[in-house]
Amino acid sequence: MWAEGSAAAHRSLVLTVHHPDVGDITVDSDTLTVPDADLKVVVLTGAAGSEAAERLERLRTAT
Repeated sequence: MWAEGSAAAHRSLVLTVHHPDVGDITVDSDTLTVPDADLKVVVLTGAAGSEAAERLERLRTAT
């Protein structure tokens, strides 16, 4: 679908973000831009079993 142009534009990056509680987290960032709309969906993920995934999990469960 991406090659045919029937899906929205997609961009991927690898980013390192710093969080004061868990330190640096290197994540995959995927951005989907909706055509003809001022809307973007950004998904940040860490590879399964990686240190980044563990840090993201700690943030998710922090109270």
